[in-house]
Amino acid sequence: CGTGEGKRKLQVHHIDYDKKNSHPDNLIALCHSCHMKTNFNRSYWKQKCQVIILKMNNL
Repeated sequence: CGTGEGKRKLQVHHIDYDKKNSHPDNLIALCHSCHMKTNFNRSYWKQKCQVIILKMNNL
């Protein structure tokens, strides 16, 4: 997934937690395990998703 843990099946996560906001800049692919973790410590995951996106844009 986007965290680099190598899971194969991916889910779409809304970075700002607004399911109505499906703009591509607000979406990231995460494995089920990581996606479930995003329900806790939202501020951490918002920041982590932004870091992942920055790293992917610099490839």
